[in-house]
Amino acid sequence: MFTLAIKKTISDLWENFIPTLVINLVVIFPFLLGFSFTTIKSFPQVAIMAVAMGGIVISLIFLGAAGPYSWVLADYRKAKKADFFSFMARGFGDLFWSYSIFAFLAAAVLVAVPFYLEKMGASGIVAAGLVIATGIIFALASPYYLAVRSQKNLKGIKAYKEAFRFLFQNLGYGLIMGLIPLLTLILAVSVMQFVVFRDTATLNYFTNMGFSLVFGIAVFVVFFLPGPVGYLVFFQNSYRIRILGDQYRIDHPDHQGSLPWKEILATEMDLLSQRKTNHRFRPWQN
Repeated sequence: MFTLAIKKTISDLWENFIPTLVINLVVIFPFLLGFSFTTIKSFPQVAIMAVAMGGIVISLIFLGAAGPYSWVLADYRKAKKADFFSFMARGFGDLFWSYSIFAFLAAAVLVAVPFYLEKMGASGIVAAGLVIATGIIFALASPYYLAVRSQKNLKGIKAYKEAFRFLFQNLGYGLIMGLIPLLTLILAVSVMQFVVFRDTATLNYFTNMGFSLVFGIAVFVVFFLPGPVGYLVFFQNSYRIRILGDQYRIDHPDHQGSLPWKEILATEMDLLSQRKTNHRFRPWQN
């Protein structure tokens, strides 16, 4: 399951190489532009914060639009850049649901955890742990929200319920998948320190430690490939494969034990092998 998701994601991105690069830049550029204003000292502080927040909001809306766009890539369709902009309205709706809940949980963690730890002793530790655990579970389920929205056309709470169902049915898989956004975030912070804030100390650190190549890879991974679209395509493929497994259980109610994934995914593997690509490098094939 995990191996096929990786292979198919590489295939989808390779088949749509240029559109993926362009959309990644479209998603990231407002964010970079907004934060670049924080380095300008001559502007009023209110104006700087307004531009920075505006850049973040626009990037998040674009990220919401990238959700259904990533499903176009994962569904064996040829992506067009115009498709991305046609999803803007949905992107705004997904922004409201997903990020408002995330903002609420983030605020709860930042406010409630220090309060519980300071005021409530041992019981506060338990309460703080529950708040943190809730935030972690939500963070692990959130990437699948856009996949559920695209593939089952559910909205709001119903979409989140399905995302949580997927997570709890595939908890080990979800934990592994959670490491990917975490590592990406770490790379993004390092890149942002250098690119946006012109923090040469970050670059010097990597160079002095002999990891300049790692820094270069971080820039490429965060901004270009796989970038935001690549990770969304990966989540789309993961959820698509899980749906195939669920459908097999529906079609075979008497089946007991582990699912025969080789049989279930035979059609997917066949579709991948039939893709007509002129490139010599085809890493998704066995």
